[in-house]
Amino acid sequence: MYALSIVAGLWLTAVGGTGLGPRIVTLPQGHWSGTGDPAIRFALYIGADGAVTGSIGDAAIRSGRAFVNKADIINSGRSLVHQDYRLSLDLTGPISASDDFSHRHFTLYLSLRAGRLAGYGMSEGPRDSQPTSGATTRATLHVTNVVLSRVEEDDLQLVSDRMQQQQ
Repeated sequence: MYALSIVAGLWLTAVGGTGLGPRIVTLPQGHWSGTGDPAIRFALYIGADGAVTGSIGDAAIRSGRAFVNKADIINSGRSLVHQDYRLSLDLTGPISASDDFSHRHFTLYLSLRAGRLAGYGMSEGPRDSQPTSGATTRATLHVTNVVLSRVEEDDLQLVSDRMQQQQ
């Protein structure tokens, strides 16, 4: 009986269940725009095939994929939370002009709440300006309070114009 309970628990975890049945989650396709803390702009397009394009701050997304996240994520070592989606993004260049390191990879963990994507993200990369010792240093960027709203097709030009004005 104990072994059967373990197998049932593993199956529920694998399908994203909460113990009340399987959890069905699909990718949030379309254009999404918003910000996170520190003040970083996000402009993303998630395709039907899971491909992600767009930008994070000043960095363009060179290649990106969206996945339905089936694993529980430990958020800052304090609590166990589940985010519906994981976006794995390869970037070109710094996220902002004040950055002193290149964000080659950025990961977003997001859930759909009240019609918006909300969550957090993180990036790690080498510093562009190396110390005089010649040692390679790495820096990590944590972005919290990421909130993205769906952008309707008619509003895309308006969002593009606003982003250019902010630069």
